[in-house]
Amino acid sequence: MKRIFASALFLATIVASDVRAADVWVLRGSTGPCEGLQWEADTLLFNSALTPSTVRLLEVSDGSDDVTARQLEIAPRQVGALRSLASDWRPSSEAALWMLHLDVPDPVIVEGVLNIGTGTGLCILVPTPDRSAVYGTTRLPTFRALVPPGTEQVHLGTSLGLLATRNNVGIFNAGSVAANASIEVRRGCDDRLLDATTVQVAANSTIQVRMDPKSDSGCLAGHQDVQPWVETVRVVVDQPSLTWVSSLANGVAPRGILGVR
Repeated sequence: MKRIFASALFLATIVASDVRAADVWVLRGSTGPCEGLQWEADTLLFNSALTPSTVRLLEVSDGSDDVTARQLEIAPRQVGALRSLASDWRPSSEAALWMLHLDVPDPVIVEGVLNIGTGTGLCILVPTPDRSAVYGTTRLPTFRALVPPGTEQVHLGTSLGLLATRNNVGIFNAGSVAANASIEVRRGCDDRLLDATTVQVAANSTIQVRMDPKSDSGCLAGHQDVQPWVETVRVVVDQPSLTWVSSLANGVAPRGILGVR
């Protein structure tokens, strides 16, 4: 009887450990190897447990999912990175951006980063010495759940202060059919509409939409405590989705300034 109880307890522990895994979506992508200025999305993972943890790949967006090796084991108390799987965990298409849907155990902490660096302008993958983050890194969002259809997604502070800034609005359509998405850029102090558009996103695909907010007038009556350069991006998608915003200022030393939300 004790042996049966111990076996049952062992099986229950295995099932419980599987249940504690959670869905995570991470953004992946990079510039082509021939570009002088390069960016590369990476995903860092820290296994806080005292035993190995296994991260499983569930889905790849933006093309056929032909991945065969779908597991990454991270040693106890160690940091792993998806950069080593960059050539494997990607769609069969030539997409510059895509989403990975992962099954991540609870002890594993996930952080997305964007490395901003430079190459030689030649068709080589890694400059020597490594300059892949010579201009620094910025954080990328990590998503724990899809946003239901028709839900407004609000991104606050999508500007870079007083610098002339454009916004690249990223949209991942997780649905099985094409999605319609509406995008608005509004000024925080008076809710004035600065730019707006509607786009269509193919099923299980990722796009970026350039928005150029323009305003040359002061704030109208409203929240005068909000500075006039504070902007908000609002996105509504009619399929399950994820969105993010990259704010960019070109022509600023050394090459540009970037923030991702």
